Amino acid sequence: CLCKLDPKYEEMLKRGGEVELLPQEEEILMADWIDMEDYARQSLWRESPLYKEMNGAMLKAAGKGIAYASADDECNNSDGKDDDESHGFVAKNLPIGHRPGKNTIYVSSKL
Repeated sequence: CLCKLDPKYEEMLKRGGEVELLPQEEEILMADWIDMEDYARQSLWRESPLYKEMNGAMLKAAGKGIAYASADDECNNSDGKDDDESHGFVAKNLPIGHRPGKNTIYVSSKL
């Protein structure tokens, strides 16, 4: 979930004020965790090349696990071949599908 403060609150924060965030109990009660597969199978996403790609990458990454490398980690083996844990990214400019337009998604080249 992504939340953004109303500009009036952003101004308040810039002036050193504080914004009291109050949980909305009704919205919290309505929230639900769903399986990734159920999320990806929703009809809105199935009709969208962009979201099909994004959801497919999400499912593949979750199935393989995600490795996080530190700045000191080597990306290549001593023989010069790519390590199985290293991933490059490729850009795919795809139709959104459920509305006009395209968007670019960057996905692992190895997923």
